[in-house]
Amino acid sequence: MQKQILLSGMLLVSASLVAQNEIEKGKLSAAIENQDFEKVQKTLKEVGELEPADKKSFLKGANDIVAEKREGVSLSKSKWDLAKFIGGSFAAVAGLPMAAAGVWLGRYFQSGRTDMDSAFRHSAPQWLNDRDRAARECYTAGVIYGILGVAGVYFAVKGYYCDTAFGKVTQARKIANLIKKAPVKGGAQPEPVEAEAVA
Repeated sequence: MQKQILLSGMLLVSASLVAQNEIEKGKLSAAIENQDFEKVQKTLKEVGELEPADKKSFLKGANDIVAEKREGVSLSKSKWDLAKFIGGSFAAVAGLPMAAAGVWLGRYFQSGRTDMDSAFRHSAPQWLNDRDRAARECYTAGVIYGILGVAGVYFAVKGYYCDTAFGKVTQARKIANLIKKAPVKGGAQPEPVEAEAVA
């Protein structure tokens, strides 16, 4: 009877260890799929050493994700980069000419020329008749539109070069490198996955 209880206890402990190992592998697999670097790192620390077959499988999955993310590096496939490019372009096209117009009008009012016809002068807003105030308002508008235009150029360039998509590729490469450096049980290294370099 004691033998049966002892065997049952050993079976229960071994089954729980196998289940725990499968749970950890599932967590690691989900973290790789979700591209969660911190969770992959934490799970690898919890697991400690991987089985060679598991490491090979995880590394292949991570390399496949890197390849998938590389394919998504284009304006037509990356919606965020396309949105940044289009929005930035509109802001630049609207902001920079308006900035130039604001500066030009500010200089015009500051120069002291008052060759506006009298009909317009009487129907114009009061602040427009005060040359110094009109110049300040135009310069202020020019600076605001200039900032908008420069920000538009910045985002248009970032969108054109697909920085969001490249960020995803970099994240996938970091995860693949983390798995590549993970220790293997027994010190054996798994066979190389494929010829694809993860740099």
